[in-house]
Amino acid sequence: MSTAPIDAMNDLLGARDQRRAKLAGERPNDHLPEQKQAFDQTLAKDQFSILEKQQAVLDWAKQAKPEEIAAFRKQMDDQVKQRADAVPEDRHAQVVAGTVDSWRQKREQKQNGQKEGQNAESPAMLTDAQRQQTMGPGKLGYAHYAAGAQKEADFMKRYEANYDWGKQEAQSQKNIYRQ
Repeated sequence: MSTAPIDAMNDLLGARDQRRAKLAGERPNDHLPEQKQAFDQTLAKDQFSILEKQQAVLDWAKQAKPEEIAAFRKQMDDQVKQRADAVPEDRHAQVVAGTVDSWRQKREQKQNGQKEGQNAESPAMLTDAQRQQTMGPGKLGYAHYAAGAQKEADFMKRYEANYDWGKQEAQSQKNIYRQ
């Protein structure tokens, strides 16, 4: 497999990272119109560059063979995992690696569930006795709610008392649209 699509994809990812870094940095406010206009122009140029690089990857994908695309995907997945492992403090890299994996797992579960559980009964098709057994007593489920309400309230009180606001502040994403 040639390295052209990999290089094009790496260029695309690099351009996206640069744009994200600009957006996360200091953005001129409305009181500095010249600087804000220059900043917005550079963002527009970056966006146009990203679209061009994205189109180059899509053009390659249209003419590539399925096995080339599969090999490319495998190589890119490995790069994403290596990148996430290399910079554990970069939350964006962690989210990208995590969302791809979780999306694939959900898709596989969905496909396997459709194949294996096609004859499973839906909740609407249960008898009253089965519904009461699975959903609990009470026509609207109020008894089920009331049975767990105190436990849930106690849990929330403990959670609120032990919440680590410093950790939350350290992990929270900065507002990139501040003025």
